Amino acid sequence: MSAELFDLDSTQNEWWSDDDDASYRDYCLRGEFGPHSGVLTPQFVTPIEARWLEYLRGLEGRQLASAEIAKAAEALWFKISDAVAGIQPPNANPLEGGGIRFSWNAPDKYMQIELANNAFDLEWFYRDSQAQRSDFADATIENAITDDFATRLSSMF
Repeated sequence: MSAELFDLDSTQNEWWSDDDDASYRDYCLRGEFGPHSGVLTPQFVTPIEARWLEYLRGLEGRQLASAEIAKAAEALWFKISDAVAGIQPPNANPLEGGGIRFSWNAPDKYMQIELANNAFDLEWFYRDSQAQRSDFADATIENAITDDFATRLSSMF
């Protein structure tokens, strides 16, 4: 699968997921990709998810994140997508210190995850402005997907 297949601009420094077209729920087979072939991945991904993964996998080549960070972000995504049914890929951008930020926006709700440059530690923040509620937590990739985390993120979809 190549970036050209999905019209991904290889110079893109940020990924913004804004396509709600139902056709993107059609599944396609996942291929194996270079240094990321060791990441355990679901058997199927949507075309929009495939484009988003191609963005993550291209961060190292554009010197925006290390291969270790990109691989950790991909692994984190698969944990999240396994835990939250119907989730769409997040907005994503590399952080100045070498980490990666994922974020989702929904009416009156916002969730953000920052993966640290050590490819292990992360913190998440959730805000529901209508309910006037904010939550946050520090975690690691291994223990990030708690019931509390999944409940907050699920409420956005």
